[in-house]
Amino acid sequence: MAKNGFNEVKQKYKQLKNNLTKEVGELAASHFKENFRKQAFDGEKWKPRSKADKNSKKRNLLVKSGRLRRSIRRLRTTARSVTIGSLLPYADIHNEGGQINQNPTEQQRSFFWAKFKETKNELWKRLATTKEIKIKIPQRQFIGYSRELNSKIDDFIKKRLKSIFQ
Repeated sequence: MAKNGFNEVKQKYKQLKNNLTKEVGELAASHFKENFRKQAFDGEKWKPRSKADKNSKKRNLLVKSGRLRRSIRRLRTTARSVTIGSLLPYADIHNEGGQINQNPTEQQRSFFWAKFKETKNELWKRLATTKEIKIKIPQRQFIGYSRELNSKIDDFIKKRLKSIFQ
């Protein structure tokens, strides 16, 4: 290899090294956003909605406005690492699952009373008069350690290195 060719390879390698975490971060963010379309994480389907949810056929899980999906991005990039995540306060509860304890709002109380009047079901009356609502959120992981992503990253890096040394 001529000295000129060596310097060119060295320059391309340096450029790759400088941009790699940013590019891998973009690849990872894109991969995690794709989980919303797949309705799964690393090949495992998300738990479906309950049959009581009337909107179950109208839209995908975790997508009402698309804000959660769009919020996934590179939060921090260093020379050796990249952190992908969401700053939305409700992202963690959907990703990990858990229970929310909430004081009902006036709007919720009005809805519960209207449902009680419509159905005469005591459940709606209890919800309308309760001091605290406990809502169980099932885990629907969309971000985290992923074998699929690691494989994509390996392939991406190999392809980029191969393009430099050919």
